Amino acid sequence: MGALPYGAPERPLPFFLPEEEAVADTIAETVDLLYTIDQEKLTPDQQIALASALAGLAQAERLEQINERLRGIHQVLQAWALKATIEGGR
Repeated sequence: MGALPYGAPERPLPFFLPEEEAVADTIAETVDLLYTIDQEKLTPDQQIALASALAGLAQAERLEQINERLRGIHQVLQAWALKATIEGGR
């Protein structure tokens, strides 16, 4: 295995369950990954950091949901504006 950035260990981290692979591409995958951490092996500071990370990800997920709804509203408004422009030009 090649060198990992920032001196990261080449062996699995001790607080992840053995069958889990520590890679995530989306917010939901990151949340799932964080829930695989064996919290009993964490120090109190690590437990606080984990709780903070989960709270931040929950907020990011909610913001993404709001963003999706706003995109939908924007599309409806654009369609209405286009229709008004076409109908106004007759």
